[in-house]
Amino acid sequence: MEKKYFEELKKEILEKSGIKEDIPNKFKILSNEIYRLTNRKIGEKTLTRFFGIDRGRGFAANTEFALLEYVGRKDWSSYESPLDVALPAATVPDPTFLDLVSQKESKDLNDKEYLELFKIEDRQYIIGIYQGGITVYKQQIRALNIFNALISSKQIRLDEDGFTIGIVGGGVAGLTFAAAALKSNLVVRLFEKEPHYLHMQSGCDTRKIHPNMYEWPDTGSLFPYAKLPVLSWQYDTASNVSKQIIKNFKKIKEEHSINYGEYMRTKPVKVEKNENKSQKKIKITLEQVGGDKRTVPVFCDLLIYAVGYGIEGGVNPASHTFSYWRNDSIGQSNLRNGNNHYMISGLGDGGLIDLFRLKIYDFSYEYILTVFKSNPTAFKNLKKKLSAVKKAALEHKEIPDGFLVYQFSLIVKNDYAYILKALKDADRIRENIHVTLNGSEPTFLASLDFKKISLLNAFLAYILEEDHFKYEGGRIVMKIAEKRYYFNDNLLEKENLIVRHGTLKSAIINGLPFSEQQKNRLKLLETAQIKILPYGIVQPRWTIAEINNHFTYAQRTLAEDEQGPQKQKRVEYLTPQTLSVCTSFVSVLNSVLEKFKASGQDYRTSIYRVTDVQGDLFFQQITSFFGTRSMSGDGSAKRVYKLDRGNIGYSFTTGKPLLIVRNDEKAFEEIVALLNLKSYYNEIKDPKSFLTIPIVSDFSFVDAEGVHHTGTSTNAVLYIDSTDEHFFDAADVKEAILSVAKGFVKSIEHMLKHEQLFMADLEYHPIVLNGDKYSDKLYNNKCYIDLVNTGLGSGLKFSEYHSFDIMHNSPERFV
Repeated sequence: MEKKYFEELKKEILEKSGIKEDIPNKFKILSNEIYRLTNRKIGEKTLTRFFGIDRGRGFAANTEFALLEYVGRKDWSSYESPLDVALPAATVPDPTFLDLVSQKESKDLNDKEYLELFKIEDRQYIIGIYQGGITVYKQQIRALNIFNALISSKQIRLDEDGFTIGIVGGGVAGLTFAAAALKSNLVVRLFEKEPHYLHMQSGCDTRKIHPNMYEWPDTGSLFPYAKLPVLSWQYDTASNVSKQIIKNFKKIKEEHSINYGEYMRTKPVKVEKNENKSQKKIKITLEQVGGDKRTVPVFCDLLIYAVGYGIEGGVNPASHTFSYWRNDSIGQSNLRNGNNHYMISGLGDGGLIDLFRLKIYDFSYEYILTVFKSNPTAFKNLKKKLSAVKKAALEHKEIPDGFLVYQFSLIVKNDYAYILKALKDADRIRENIHVTLNGSEPTFLASLDFKKISLLNAFLAYILEEDHFKYEGGRIVMKIAEKRYYFNDNLLEKENLIVRHGTLKSAIINGLPFSEQQKNRLKLLETAQIKILPYGIVQPRWTIAEINNHFTYAQRTLAEDEQGPQKQKRVEYLTPQTLSVCTSFVSVLNSVLEKFKASGQDYRTSIYRVTDVQGDLFFQQITSFFGTRSMSGDGSAKRVYKLDRGNIGYSFTTGKPLLIVRNDEKAFEEIVALLNLKSYYNEIKDPKSFLTIPIVSDFSFVDAEGVHHTGTSTNAVLYIDSTDEHFFDAADVKEAILSVAKGFVKSIEHMLKHEQLFMADLEYHPIVLNGDKYSDKLYNNKCYIDLVNTGLGSGLKFSEYHSFDIMHNSPERFV
């Protein structure tokens, strides 16, 4: 803590208020004076801790963050609460747009209104250049948000043959938008000034990219996969994530090569409306980068600027500092015993990550979270408190200065002392590395800004600050002529300098052929994006099912022309490892069932899990069908269905096996209606027997109100159907199925125990088995077969409830 600063602050408040330190009732008088000056109450805990004033009897005021709003403020007469300070107005008046900005929040915007935040002019859009939260995953979400909104608002026409989209930029947003457009059967023209895609991240092995880590401690923040309908990837180094994305994109562009054209080493130098009405609406003049500067015209119906955020300020040819995405050795030991003094300028996530790499030996988030979790009880308590901090922050459109540090100060040191002790005991603190952190604010306490950094980075920096680095406020500038840096006008000679001042968006804008009117519009967008889309929070405005609907539009339209209306299957994300592991099991079961198949009769089998889709639970098919009627690759994997649907839903909600034999058509139709399968009747018109077997497990969780729940729930359901009415009659068939299913349970448990695979954290509460609401009507139906004495379902139990988001073992895993 900045003890010296608070001593000065205390003295200033006392002098301003005229209060003597030794007068009676000083605690109450001081708090009242603060309240008079600021209209904010400050609690006894804060005054006692920061001002060293003894507790006054009978005083009990409530507060949240009054004290640290004073940080850096010297003139109280002009004091304004940060909650009341409005953003500066845009330079160009636009009443309609400003009215939209001031009256709505992001979640309340419809697609047309949302697109206004990114619209440069008619048919031209820019992807999120001013939004906070600069991550690969969030850029992909932004690209898909705009893509989906353009289709929903009919600005992209899937029914228009040859509709062409021009995309400026071959980075992650540009490739994601291009991939989605190509899979939707649209024509794409991609323009990139570099010779390669993802040139910033490619080849970078010192940085790791995780899709969800910056959302910690939210549920699902440790899930290492990007749940995307296109160009999905998993946690790895920046270089390897780039390879994953590029590999997937190349596959898509090859599949849709007839609709794709790319112009590498080019940049747009002129964008204009095309006056020739027989051609596309927009004409783009491209200029070759380097070489003879020749130009080429390209025409499109819609233009997307996916130009990213650019290079950080302070990184230039004359500078000795390195870009965030360049490989470096600061995380390694100094082999020549050279200069071990570093100054890091900038308190965004980039600057703090470099701080951790310098001060914590072999730093990685997976290691830090292992340390956090090393004391389960303390971790649970700490996570709960940090979750409350984040929740409190998100409740404010404008967060007061010093908010984070004040909230962290309310967490007593005993709650996190075990983390520092573990780092020290493991000899992971690099005591020989001396780091000075620099920011524009006068104190470290005022510098941690929730709008600019993740909660995990902020808290880790907070607990390290007291003993492991120092902070100096001030300005760092580079004198180009000297090629040297100055700090508060003093030459920096001793320190190795790392500059993390954020990206130069102006350099990107100035490098594009925008008119003055468009540049003024961009200023409007900057104000609006910062105000409506704060704190780097980017939520998908689509589901995977919606995006997949766009991808299959052409096929559906063709099928409807030939066969009539088509029912679209909903699909959601599934990890490749889940598909791989469970496919192996179903493949084995298929081999066993094949031995019992009667001549001319068919069967198929698959397995299902429960999954959370934006807060609602569904069951999901996690392998393709295997059997004689349908084999792997039939497209059935990843489909999701409502939990009240069919015999699979029955087994999930009741934990009971179910065998239905179609021996009476009227009775069968009654069961179809009972199990909500009436609208799916055509899909089940061929099978004559249907078997579902649940695999259950015990669960234990604490809900948001702190109530502890325990019980048994269905973790997975095995499904088999056959065109043979008597397929399941023989006891040896049931025994064989049960034997293979037990082998699956045993194999999963064995691999989990011996760390050959891992399950991601559960993102939902398991379904509590609630009895059998169908029992009377079901048991009295002629098609119902009693399985009580067959053994099916008995003994099929996992030791604990699993997410079935399977991950293989690797050194990079999150624990």
